[in-house]
Amino acid sequence: MAALAGVRAEHPKLSGDELYAAVVARRKSCDARAASAILDRTYASLEDWGSDRLPKLIDVITYMIVSEYLAATPGEKGMRIDLRAFLTPHFDPSL
Repeated sequence: MAALAGVRAEHPKLSGDELYAAVVARRKSCDARAASAILDRTYASLEDWGSDRLPKLIDVITYMIVSEYLAATPGEKGMRIDLRAFLTPHFDPSL
């Protein structure tokens, strides 16, 4: 993922939410406040699904893909693809 590679090159010590927010900001070309709002919604989404763990980068990316898809396709209520299965091979599980 280009956004992650760019953030890592510029800020190699970032981790956790700081890393995720920087990746979101780069990917969406948004400011820190908008990126933080996406992280907040990712946390809420995990809670809605009954998870008490902290989000990983794959959760943030999955949230962004689904929300962008739903915003672009009015009337849709979800997706018919297992995004986690598709994305997992492309992400470091420690992130």
